[in-house]
Amino acid sequence: MQKFFVKLFIALGIIKTIFMQNLVQIGISYLIIYIKETNSIIYNSSDTNLIMYSTLSPQGYIIASYELKINIKLNNPSRYAFKNNMIYLTKPDNSLTYFVININEMIQGGQNYAQELPRPALYYPCTSYVIINMEENLYLTCFDNGKIFVIKSSTFEGLFQQIGNVVYKPNPSSSLLRVYGQYFIIMENIIFIDDNQYQYSFQADISSFQLINEKYNIYLINKNMCKVQLSEGQFSIISSIQNVYENFSDVIEFYEIPAIIIQIINSDQFQIYNVQNFSQIPIVGNSFPSLDKNQTYFQYLNFIYVKNSYFELKYNALQQNIQIEATLGSQTYISFQSYNDFRFYNGFSYLVIDLSTNTINKRFLYPIQKIYNKIPGCSQSGQLLSCPSCQSYYYLQNGQCVPSCSDHYFVQGQNCQKCDQTCLTCKDASPSSCLTCIHGRYLLQQDNTCITCDQNSGYLINGRNCTCQDGYSYYNSNCQKLYLVYKSGFTTALIQQIQQQVSISSKSLQATTTFLSFLQNIMSQSSFGIAINGLTCMKLSYLILLNTILPNQIYTPLNEIKNQCPLKQYRLLNVFELVINQNQTQFQNQRYSQQDISFNIIYTSGQAITLSFICLFTLALFYFLIEKCQIQKVQSASKIIYDKLISSFAIQFLQLGGLILVIGINQQIKQFFLQFDSDSIGLQITYVILFISLVFLVFQQQYICINRKNCHQNLSNFNEITRKKIQNETISESRPCKNFMIIYLIYESFFVPVCFITFSESWMSASIVSIIIQSAYLCIFIYLKPFHSKLTNFYFIIDSLLWLSLFVQYLILNIVISNCDINEKAQFLDNLSYSFIITFQLILFELTIYMILNLISEFYQFIIRKKNKDQDQLMNQDKLLGRISKIEISEYVLDQNLNKIQQLSLQDLNYIRKQQIVKKQKNKVHHNKHQYE
Repeated sequence: MQKFFVKLFIALGIIKTIFMQNLVQIGISYLIIYIKETNSIIYNSSDTNLIMYSTLSPQGYIIASYELKINIKLNNPSRYAFKNNMIYLTKPDNSLTYFVININEMIQGGQNYAQELPRPALYYPCTSYVIINMEENLYLTCFDNGKIFVIKSSTFEGLFQQIGNVVYKPNPSSSLLRVYGQYFIIMENIIFIDDNQYQYSFQADISSFQLINEKYNIYLINKNMCKVQLSEGQFSIISSIQNVYENFSDVIEFYEIPAIIIQIINSDQFQIYNVQNFSQIPIVGNSFPSLDKNQTYFQYLNFIYVKNSYFELKYNALQQNIQIEATLGSQTYISFQSYNDFRFYNGFSYLVIDLSTNTINKRFLYPIQKIYNKIPGCSQSGQLLSCPSCQSYYYLQNGQCVPSCSDHYFVQGQNCQKCDQTCLTCKDASPSSCLTCIHGRYLLQQDNTCITCDQNSGYLINGRNCTCQDGYSYYNSNCQKLYLVYKSGFTTALIQQIQQQVSISSKSLQATTTFLSFLQNIMSQSSFGIAINGLTCMKLSYLILLNTILPNQIYTPLNEIKNQCPLKQYRLLNVFELVINQNQTQFQNQRYSQQDISFNIIYTSGQAITLSFICLFTLALFYFLIEKCQIQKVQSASKIIYDKLISSFAIQFLQLGGLILVIGINQQIKQFFLQFDSDSIGLQITYVILFISLVFLVFQQQYICINRKNCHQNLSNFNEITRKKIQNETISESRPCKNFMIIYLIYESFFVPVCFITFSESWMSASIVSIIIQSAYLCIFIYLKPFHSKLTNFYFIIDSLLWLSLFVQYLILNIVISNCDINEKAQFLDNLSYSFIITFQLILFELTIYMILNLISEFYQFIIRKKNKDQDQLMNQDKLLGRISKIEISEYVLDQNLNKIQQLSLQDLNYIRKQQIVKKQKNKVHHNKHQYE
């Protein structure tokens, strides 16, 4: 509403300028009150002796005036508070009344828009007080002798009631209090700025505090110009310029840098500093005249007016200096006065005294362009109301020429264009291009918008910025809750330590698993480490997808491991992202966004297509080299490389590709029900059918390979090597055992992701179903015991028990969170979290431990086989030597007998033959007799 009336005042001024021929000076008596919220002034007219309210245009002339029929004297400084288009005027005395100006009623032609009302009775008694407003709240400051305090309220009435937020000082008798305009309140070592409370620890006279520039946090403290930092409740000085005289300018906003003109004590010369780092800027050209403390001057942007001369300042970015050009102005001798908050300028009208007409006691608000007969920086002379074009170095803003666009504007060519109404400074006219925000709004850096920062919706005010509270994260234009924050024994340092441990261990375990798989592939036919590691990682990440708020100590490590999962690891293989429109990449919610699981099946699973193609191409290549290549050496070498290195990796990566495809298929099907899009439904169904076909093909070919009837286990061809790698040393005599790895992959790659993705909006259903299918899997495994190795069977049983325990703990955890007062169950929740984290870590490490033990076992078996083989070779050598010895002896006896036979006569030979025949007959008779008996 406030902005509406400001625009209305400006519109009235535009209409009025059509009939205005000259800018008119305004005669005033006493002081004035400048209302910055509406660029208006309250003053006592010297011409009519009436209290007037006048709204100024950006060019400095009055566009609307109203008489305030109230009995108020402006000879003493008065404070005002502005709230809901109501102006409240109070004075720091014992007055029993205050004044209210209702702007809404005033512009609508009402009669009682300005009233003097009796001061309400204070709930907290106080005699002397003032009321001001900072940002969105009103402040009542009491400064009675021996009693000072501040009451803060969002409404004027609340200042006088118990609902006001009272801040008492520790020392009730203290008189350390300073109220500086509408900018800050100081009480002892506490300072109230922009609706925030800060403490300062340095020694300072609080009466010396003076705000120089709010935007750059520049203050004058103890005659030192200080750059202040407001952070974490502390008001700290980060740099300063010592011994500054009270003659200093306001900040000059050059396009490149902001600068300020100061005068050092005991020096007649002015110096110019960069307010960002307090570095001195060299000056070239003319110099300022020497001014004493009591001699007043006037500043408009980069122009300094002294009597009848003015000085123009221009910053040279190439030479990094400021050039000063002096110009003789009007012949009228002018004295610029400083009253109230009108020290330099407000709006574009100023307080001057014309000494040439002897009207020393008459004060005027006089537009500067009328005094010097030109608009500063305008390329055309004689233009007093609005400049059509500016000189080089200047930008045209509201008919005026400025060295840099002011707040609420941005540079476009040589013009200043309006920012969005929520932006104080911006890059362009859109609401999402804000750099800083107007009062009451805070910059949300995630999308550069200015919002009200509702702390009941998960937002947190941090200085002039708005961030999400602890446990929240910004997603889809809102702060959404990520994890549970309660009175936990898990400190931030401990949670960060757990997160770091999980990050390091998950990365090292992945590298270790890959290396151990390589060794295992060389030493045996069993190698499933890479596949199981990827399946385990994805299985843990599913727990984050459910619509529950986990404690930070559990959420953080679970979220940390996602970067080691196949979806994230192989993201670079998704070449299809290059052709996907960003608008087509929609996520179900923030949890799915963190896991990179989109409704778009190509975005989620595109890398699986590339990965599967690489694996299938590799398998086809080695099939050709082993089965079709006619070069024996190439065939033999390819067979060894495929058996000991390639086959296991290609098969495992192909299995992980199937898992990624299943995840994408599930989420794409879910979109049909949650975000039905008739324009793209045909293409989406086509993708789903193709991906389902590919997954089915992968599992079908594995099944066929394992159960091929004409396989020969003793052969070493492509099919037999592949079969052994897929089967992973399961028992071949039983079909269920032989196909166990396919059963396992179907469970891990299909049932588990379908369970968690389908029931992601119901943690209870997902938890119960996961416990049921995990229990069924465990029973099936214990019944089958499918592996030859007892160690492998033991690993799978332990793994299943750990997962079952984790799912049960997860269910209990969520029941406690959803049904109990968290802070009352904090200790139980901490203990359960410790148990969950331990189980989680065991699941991560168990595979590596198993693979190491299995390799040790394989190595031990290898040594035993080697030793037995050596012993067999020795025994065979001994037997061979014994046979050789017998043969040698037989040959020797034969040689001796031959010599004897050669010495016998023919008669002797006949006799020997007869004796042998008789001996045979006797033996035969003896044998028959023995049989008869």
